[in-house]
Amino acid sequence: MRNTTLKQRLLYLWICMIGAYTQVVHAQSTDPFQGEKLYADVKKYVSFGIHRTASEGDIETSTWIQKRLEINGFLTSFTYFPVKQFFLEKAAVDIKGHSVEAFPLWYVKDPAVKVKSEVVDLSGNAKTDIRHKIALVRLPPGGQITKSIIQALDSVVNAGAQAIIAISTNKVGEIVAYNTTRDLQPWKVPVVIIAPKDSAHILKVVAQKTPVTLSIKGTIKAVQARSVLGKIGSGEKYVIISTPISGWFTCGGERGPGVAVFNALAEWISKQNLPYTFLFTANSGHELDNTGAHVFIGQYAPKPEDVHLWLHLGAGIATREWKSSPSGGTKLNTVDPLRNIMYSENMEASILSGFEGQPGKRWKVEEQALGELSVVSAHGYKRFFGIAYGHTFHHMPSDDETTTSPQLLEEIAHAIQKTLELELQLSK
Repeated sequence: MRNTTLKQRLLYLWICMIGAYTQVVHAQSTDPFQGEKLYADVKKYVSFGIHRTASEGDIETSTWIQKRLEINGFLTSFTYFPVKQFFLEKAAVDIKGHSVEAFPLWYVKDPAVKVKSEVVDLSGNAKTDIRHKIALVRLPPGGQITKSIIQALDSVVNAGAQAIIAISTNKVGEIVAYNTTRDLQPWKVPVVIIAPKDSAHILKVVAQKTPVTLSIKGTIKAVQARSVLGKIGSGEKYVIISTPISGWFTCGGERGPGVAVFNALAEWISKQNLPYTFLFTANSGHELDNTGAHVFIGQYAPKPEDVHLWLHLGAGIATREWKSSPSGGTKLNTVDPLRNIMYSENMEASILSGFEGQPGKRWKVEEQALGELSVVSAHGYKRFFGIAYGHTFHHMPSDDETTTSPQLLEEIAHAIQKTLELELQLSK
């Protein structure tokens, strides 16, 4: 280039720079684990709205995931199961002209009901006469109906309460919905949950003995819920990758990261030509005692002896750490270190290597795991790993895409990819 002009040299340099930039952009666009791509999937998932089992948002989600699997060469189908579902329109507690938002505790008996009565606070005074009144109770944190909660609420109902208002327990002051159990019967009286931030309104009328009106409006329908099943490959041994897709609200941090990594893994696996048959199952019915997972294992999953590995992408796999403050708190761009990285004993070496440097509690499963992975371990599958955690906004209406980030998604996706490479012998 000795005889070239300065303009020609600058043009050559500009072309080289454009070429290099194009290569970087192309590499990012073709990398399924690139953070912005994963985050776009979380936002898409949230955009479908409420994700309760068999809701419109749940159905739209399963259609979207099916199309993503098909684009990557999977044979797909929907797996159906019946649900008697309550479709909520509104629940509230009206207090002297002020309406406090409420959320029913599943399962709901009467889809349209109003109860007007005095509220009696049972805190520290369980022997109070609550006949024909509304009882005020507190629910423990966790977002899961337990035997102790059922027994406590049943005792209140048996004592003659007309309805129950339950204050959820959490550090951000919001309503928390509670997963139910499959064998739980509908509550004999209306039971609704209110947010801690609204409890002062209730406590004020308790002291004044002013009646309030508790109302629930919606419909109960017998419907068909559905999960998505995708299959690719022809190996004798199976690799199963599962994630729940349903939940109480928009579930941005609870379900979104798992769904995004699920989609990315489908794209990545489709290009590997591995000697396995891969089953990808995206299960609805999670908040209804993991119904979709039970249906998959009972009707569609291969026998444990035919499965080489099971990966489960559970709740909150890449959610922001929350820092409380007098002004309310902040979502940090660091992952919540309390998430659970669970695995069978025979996977310990791969987990320690694949998740090296990743925050989270390592949990070698010896008896029972968490979430839907508990269903997997209970049915005798011997080689598995998964991630699950009830993050700060778990089961809350405000759990949207802002509870995760591109950086956190990319970090966990690559950790999972590395672990799979070790287990599928892609890494030497």
